[in-house]
Amino acid sequence: MKHGRSDLYARLAIAALFAALLFTGYLLYKQYSRAERADIIRLEKLHLSDIRVHRPLGAADSSYIQPWMTFDYISAIFRVPSAYLASDLALSGNGYPRISINRYAGAHGINADTLTSKVADAVRAYLSASSTVATTTPSTGN
Repeated sequence: MKHGRSDLYARLAIAALFAALLFTGYLLYKQYSRAERADIIRLEKLHLSDIRVHRPLGAADSSYIQPWMTFDYISAIFRVPSAYLASDLALSGNGYPRISINRYAGAHGINADTLTSKVADAVRAYLSASSTVATTTPSTGN
């Protein structure tokens, strides 16, 4: 009789664990959906990993900038100082540079697409100026 009871308890414990796992999965799904609706997480069609050419991003690649990107991320992938973006675009406030263009625009009452275009223009200008300086710098002959 004891063996039958312990077998029953084991089955109940497994069923309870399975139910807890399902419930946890449901809660994670709900949190993910909330984060997606709040524009914290976004599945995009464009991912920079889709760029098949392995070269540094340049001025011509500034069209890849999207509203979901943070200023910090843009600074890193284009090698543009975040201080440059802040001064060139007059960006300020809490969260900069770790805030997405979309969230920054919403918090400051700016159109996200307009701000994205301005960020792309600023990155293009910086990289164009940097490449001009690099190509006109005289070599040392070493």
